[in-house]
Amino acid sequence: SSNRSLWLDSGDCFQGAPVFNMFKGEAEMRGLSVAGLDAAVIGNHEFDLGATNLFEQIDNWSSFRLLAANYVFDDPPNPDVRTLKDVVQPYAVFDVDGLKVGVIGMANW
Repeated sequence: SSNRSLWLDSGDCFQGAPVFNMFKGEAEMRGLSVAGLDAAVIGNHEFDLGATNLFEQIDNWSSFRLLAANYVFDDPPNPDVRTLKDVVQPYAVFDVDGLKVGVIGMANW
C-alpha cells in the first residue's frame, strides 16, 4: 500500500451471498471497515432489505464514508430520528498525504 492511495468501492456489497441473508449486511460493513475502505457509493443491492436496514448497518458498523450525490432522501419530518440522510454524503474530500482529493458519489438509479 502507498501513502498516496484511496480505496473506493462502487457499491453492491450486499448482494446474494448467504452471509448477507443471515446477517443483513453487518458482516460486509464490519469487514470493509476493518479492511480499511475509505469510501463507497451506495449500490442498488444495498437496498435489498430496505432503506431502514441499510441505515442501521451503516450507522452501527461502517467506519468508511458512504456517498450518493444523486439521491434525495425524502424522510418523514422528525428531527429526532436519524436516517440515511444523516449517514450518506454527496461527496467527500480526502487529504492523501498532502494532496486534496474530492470524490463525488454517483449512485445508480
